[in-house]
Amino acid sequence: MLCISIIATLPFALASTGPPGCMNPTVVDGYILFANGTPVASANVTISTSASDCNLWSTISEPSGYYAIPGLNILNKQVNGLAKIYVTIPGKEGLYDGVNVSYSPSSTLRLNITIRPSSPRLANISDRHNGTNIVFAWQSGIEPSTDSTYDEFALLPNSFERKTSPQILNLPFGTYTWAVRTCNSKVCSAQSTNTFSVYNNPPSQPILNEISYSNDTSATLSWKSGIDTDTLPKDSLIDEIQVSYDPSFSSTLYSLHIPTTDGASQSINISNLSNLRLVYWRVRTCDNTFAQNNCSAFSQSSFFVAKAVAGVCPPCPPCEYHVATKKPSYFVFSKIPDKVFRGSSFEIVLSFNSSQNIAKLLFKAAGSGIACEEKYLYNYSANTKEEVTLTCVVDESAQLGQTKLLLQIFVDSTLIAEEPLGINIVEMEKEKAVCGNGICEAGENSMNCPADCQIYTLQFQKVNLFWLICLIFALLLTIYFVWENYFKKEKLEIKFKI
Repeated sequence: MLCISIIATLPFALASTGPPGCMNPTVVDGYILFANGTPVASANVTISTSASDCNLWSTISEPSGYYAIPGLNILNKQVNGLAKIYVTIPGKEGLYDGVNVSYSPSSTLRLNITIRPSSPRLANISDRHNGTNIVFAWQSGIEPSTDSTYDEFALLPNSFERKTSPQILNLPFGTYTWAVRTCNSKVCSAQSTNTFSVYNNPPSQPILNEISYSNDTSATLSWKSGIDTDTLPKDSLIDEIQVSYDPSFSSTLYSLHIPTTDGASQSINISNLSNLRLVYWRVRTCDNTFAQNNCSAFSQSSFFVAKAVAGVCPPCPPCEYHVATKKPSYFVFSKIPDKVFRGSSFEIVLSFNSSQNIAKLLFKAAGSGIACEEKYLYNYSANTKEEVTLTCVVDESAQLGQTKLLLQIFVDSTLIAEEPLGINIVEMEKEKAVCGNGICEAGENSMNCPADCQIYTLQFQKVNLFWLICLIFALLLTIYFVWENYFKKEKLEIKFKI
């Protein structure tokens, strides 16, 4: 297809130019005027449309301000569209950058253009932490005619309001875009915009001083507070600490807020903890801005409570708690006698706790001259305390004195703990006589234990006296009967014989 460039001269219009092959009856014309009504001569007028072809034409305005652009492909497309008109005035470039105009398919399109002021120049506002007394300043746009102007200010998406520079506002944390435009009596300039943020940086995470276990139902928790990097103004800080048996902290034993400063060393004492329980604690540092991000992330840790309680150990020499191990996610504690007898048996009581579910646990212990049974624990549920008792036997020929008992714990056949436990093997003690128990035992006599043995002497003396009296009484009674029945009878018989 051959494209032919046509230069058409319309009545009272200068020549206009456009792309070749665009011969349509649609004509766009009108007057270019300043706001005070003065015509704009020799202005370069360019129109672009949303048509896919023949969409750009330009012309020069006449001394009267009249312009005409023929041949735009508007009627041919038979659709509504949007035309953008650019006007450049010699010696005043940039004063008018363009305007969008809606159109419908027709043979004529009358567009009168009023030259608007240039856009204002805004003073840049940088991102800041302090949202107090923010200064919005600008220079008004330039009006090319003698028409009066004014400025309109908006904190988008709010509506424009007539304002003068500067404006001073207090703003909360957020991101803002502000705009200013200069208006004459007819039209307003294109808006100038600037975007900035009023931000808050959260403090850094606290640094916890880790503890693996507490040998009492109380504990001291200590840490270093986070540091806030924001300045102008410097925020005040608090530490939030929570203590719970629940790793998700759905319920808490303690929930405290403690004033602090950057990197300060802090500590609290907590008490009334349950024995043989895993305790979770966490701390975060917050500033006083009440922003959505005013707190650091939590720093979290845990420890195990293992307090030796009187009466927990079986009847044996004094028992001790020994920390068998502290691996990540595993806590094992043992109760074991500090001495055992050769040729006897004893028990090791193990307390196990973990934050993980475990299919199979194996507990083993062995030492020189000591043999212990193995115990399995299946389908362990996370965060529950389980007690396992190992029965051990000391050989009769075991070497006396201090020795080591090696405790081992396996999780799904993997060794996770191996701890040597000290234990003392002693000879079985013989029973000794106890003076004062009311029994005159072997090795005791009235000299070395009169409290026990004198009692027997007195009892013996009392028994002898009683029987002596009885014997004398029986003897006297016998003599009486003999006298009555024998001697008197003999005398009577003699008397009769005489």
